[in-house]
Amino acid sequence: MKVKFTTSDREFQKQMKSIDKDVNDRLGREAYHYFRGQTPIDQGYARRNTEYKSKRDVKEIIADYPYSERLNTGWSQQAPRGMVKPTIEFIKKRVQEMIGKNNG
Repeated sequence: MKVKFTTSDREFQKQMKSIDKDVNDRLGREAYHYFRGQTPIDQGYARRNTEYKSKRDVKEIIADYPYSERLNTGWSQQAPRGMVKPTIEFIKKRVQEMIGKNNG
């Protein structure tokens, strides 16, 4: 028995673009929530002033408060590694999980 699957390049590219957009959007939101979770909390100002922006292919996590740089360089004992480095590691791990690879 023979099984044949055919698709046009155009349709394939359209489907891949759709999958890429969905994965990108989901990963961006997950990274934002992870970043906020890594943000030290005292009175909650830093977490409240961290936002996520998504424009086409650009995803941004914006920590908009005066001491964000200090927090990111380990100023707080709650986040000695800051927020950016752990978030990048989280993204790398999630990408590996999403594509089904295990680096362990």
